[in-house]
Parts: sequence; C-alpha cells; structure tokens
Amino acid sequence: MSKEQVRMMNDDDKLIKEAGNPLTNLFRRVLKEMRVETQSWNRRLTTFLQSPLSRVPKNAKDIGQERNNFNRAIAKRHITFKTFQKAIQILGPLKYSMSITMIMRDGKEVTVSTGMINNPYSQIDSLNAVVTGRGLSPENDNVDYDDDETDPDITDEAVDEMIHQIQSPVYPHRSPDKRARIARVLSTASTNTTQVKD
Repeated sequence: MSKEQVRMMNDDDKLIKEAGNPLTNLFRRVLKEMRVETQSWNRRLTTFLQSPLSRVPKNAKDIGQERNNFNRAIAKRHITFKTFQKAIQILGPLKYSMSITMIMRDGKEVTVSTGMINNPYSQIDSLNAVVTGRGLSPENDNVDYDDDETDPDITDEAVDEMIHQIQSPVYPHRSPDKRARIARVLSTASTNTTQVKD
C-alpha cells in the first residue's frame, strides 16, 4: 500500500489542511464526510481494477502496481481533475454533480453546476473480485510498492504516466465483445447477490 495514502486516510481530517489545490481539498472533504478508511477504499479500488470496467491487465502484479500508483496519485497535495473524477466515481455513487461558485469584482455571485451525472462505475458494489494472487487482496497485500527494487525512486511524473491505464470506462455501445464481457460480469454479480439473499 502507498505510504502517502495510508497517512492521508488514517488522519481524522484526511489532511485537508495540507491540500494544495481545490480538487484535493474537495476530495479529502468527501473522504472525511463518508468516513472512508484505507481498507474499504483499497477494496473498492481493487474490485474496480479487477473488473472489465478497467483496462488494466488482469494479473496480480499489474493490478497491485496500478492500485499503488493510483493511491499515490490521490494522496498528492495537488491532484489532477482526471484523478479527482476517477476517485469520485470509484467511491460508487449512482450519480454526482459538480458546481463552482464565483464572486466577481462587482459583487455578483455566479454559480454554475453540471447537473446530475450518471456514474459509469456505479455497479462496483455489485461486482465480486474473481482473480486472486499477490497484489489483489488489499487485506493480505503487505507489499509496499514504494520500496519495489525495480524502481525505488519513482517520480510523480512517472506515476502520472502510469495512471493512463485507468482510463474511461468501457461503454457497452462501443463494441460487441466489450458489451458481452460487461453483461457476463453483471449477470454473475446479480446471481451472486440473489444467492446471498436466499
């Protein structure tokens, strides 16, 4: 797990005072309001990375490294809009909106909102992790990828480059193969949910 992420998540105020930009401040306030803890966040992120919603290669090493890279990105003092939006979506809301309020020099207050946006990752809660191995179970993953011998001095720029693997969701209308893959995963998740209720 990322040391920076653990430090931020374990802090009662999610290190809001250390936020270096409005997006970081807002994201940390969301974490605080939702009382998100390290283990629950890592479980959600791992489930996302294992699912067809993510384009990360489905093997333990890539999933573990990508989880660590993304956790380092959300723990930065200055997170990017792409990282902010992806993190909000991984939290699993059905819908969300964004707004900005500005006070102009003449005293006029301007507020603009996006309206409600459907979260393409809202089904994360119904997905089950299907792959096992090193790097996949956040509860059993004691590997500190920051100390990885292959790249001990990874820079912020390198982390930003690697995050490209967590891309836009795979939308069902783009390809029959992708549509079938998502249908299989959701069908399995729905079947497992039904079995638990019985």
